[in-house]
Amino acid sequence: MAYEQPVWVDGFQSAAADLTLKQGYGVKLTAAKTVGLATANGEAIFGVLTNAPNTGETAAVGRVGNFKAVAGALIAAGAKVMVANGGKFITAATSGSHVVGFAPEGAGADGEVFTLSLLPGAPIP
Repeated sequence: MAYEQPVWVDGFQSAAADLTLKQGYGVKLTAAKTVGLATANGEAIFGVLTNAPNTGETAAVGRVGNFKAVAGALIAAGAKVMVANGGKFITAATSGSHVVGFAPEGAGADGEVFTLSLLPGAPIP
């Protein structure tokens, strides 16, 4: 069962678009300093969206700790994790991708909520 143990949650940016159905997705900072969904496999992210803001509302973003996240595919327990296009999380590729954390419990399928341990040294965009 997925759980959360946040260490650092940032709540200073607003949502660039309607993110009301994207809680648990990977987000990045936009050029306008707002928060939007990750758009490319393996890119660096700002963190995991921990609330469900509409356009212009404050986005709470988990930066360090354990957070509930949405899987984009099967993820084995203990696997290194990266973000996928659209903000879901998948098992990290062997090279060329930013590892954002690991899955202490794993996920069984696309759309399943799992625990993502965001690493304190993960790249910041």
